[in-house]
Amino acid sequence: MFAHVGGFAYLRGAKSPFLRKAVIKFMYAREEMNEKKVLKRPLLGMTLDELKGVAAEVGLPAFAAKQMVGWVYQKGVADIDEMTNLSKVARERLKESYEVGRTAPLAEQHSKDGTSKYLFATREGGRVETVFIPDDDRGTICVSCQVGCKMACRFCATGQQGFQGQLSTTDILNQIS
Repeated sequence: MFAHVGGFAYLRGAKSPFLRKAVIKFMYAREEMNEKKVLKRPLLGMTLDELKGVAAEVGLPAFAAKQMVGWVYQKGVADIDEMTNLSKVARERLKESYEVGRTAPLAEQHSKDGTSKYLFATREGGRVETVFIPDDDRGTICVSCQVGCKMACRFCATGQQGFQGQLSTTDILNQIS
């Protein structure tokens, strides 16, 4: 049923409602990304020095980079408009070429034991899963660092899609922020 839709040939006949829902959401997200054509550069994943360069590029003082660090990495904003200690003019200049780069999961699945799976779209059009596994006094989070897998295990959807490449810093951080 989903053969070759957005590059998801392996989902043909998928029985899982999670996968069907995720594919539909991903198709719409991918269409939106294709409509934009020009992706803005993400602030998420940039170092303080890189953000100082961004500040200089858009005509902001160097201290604005520390403000951006606070918003992106400490407060976890998803939109430049939320950076209220930057002037409205500064935010507008930033938005011309940049975005925060944080996106919500396309789909979530929660099991009875508390394990949660999240499906994220990458900036290049791939999709990756992040899994949170709770334990008595702690939790484990499995974060993807690449799209697909070279192992091609028959039981694993990620392996079935084949290896497609490494994730950007933005795509990795987006899974945990």
